[in-house]
Amino acid sequence: MHSKIPMPVRIVLAVILIGALAYVGYRTLNDSTNGDLTASGSIEATIVNVSPELAGKVSAVDVEEGSLVAMNDSLLHLDPSLLTAQRAVAAVQVDSANAALASAQTKYDQTLQAALSAQEACVPKIGIVPRPMNLISPYGTSHRPKKSPPHKPKWTPPKLRLMIHS
Repeated sequence: MHSKIPMPVRIVLAVILIGALAYVGYRTLNDSTNGDLTASGSIEATIVNVSPELAGKVSAVDVEEGSLVAMNDSLLHLDPSLLTAQRAVAAVQVDSANAALASAQTKYDQTLQAALSAQEACVPKIGIVPRPMNLISPYGTSHRPKKSPPHKPKWTPPKLRLMIHS
């Protein structure tokens, strides 16, 4: 047997249903969040990988577990002794390279001077420079080489430089 719901109960249920639909429609049309999802609560991260730009021993931790941090906040300090020692080693290596460069430059200058002296010793010292001879091309025209410009000063080689970029 099928029982009928009394009329006053039907009216109350219809009013509640119409009220609920009106509330949902009003909240949807007057949405002030612009599509943002808002909620309250807390978020817990179980694993966070922190990777510093440099490796080293941690000397101090600036934040406590669970505290709020912002971008570019300092979280920890590294012990500078290792980096200071590495910098000292690099400075010694630079000094050593500069000393090797100076030694190589000195040897280069000495070798060049010896070669130039030997070359000057081979040139006759009477001051007569042989004239260029006439060249005859296979096409039958006579060509003379261009006259050499007046005596130029000795060519000096460029100095060697060591460039270290840090």
